[in-house]
Amino acid sequence: EEEKKLGRAKEKGLTLYVGEYCAEKILGACIRKKRSYCAYDSKLGKIIQEQGAISQLGKTLGSAESPTCAALTPEELGQINFDRIDFSEFYPELHSKINLPDSNVIKQRIQNSVGGDSN
Repeated sequence: EEEKKLGRAKEKGLTLYVGEYCAEKILGACIRKKRSYCAYDSKLGKIIQEQGAISQLGKTLGSAESPTCAALTPEELGQINFDRIDFSEFYPELHSKINLPDSNVIKQRIQNSVGGDSN
């Protein structure tokens, strides 16, 4: 179930890769490797973690074997320069949630508010 959840998060672009480690050894040879990721609830959270906490504040996600995917504290958020963050990855998600009326509906509302038909 955890693997399915991680797979869905990766598909949605909600993960940051932490690294790879040896999950199983036999006679000193690695026979199974495992990759670690931090998964976030939103792209916005992931972007702030990646470009704010990691790039600006120098925080890490820990090691591949022991990732630390902790949320930022209010103090840490206050230290981030949001002008230096590229939110372009988040814009499509934001636009998909905006429900604007059809342009004909807007035109009709404007015509109604100014007192009638302009034909």
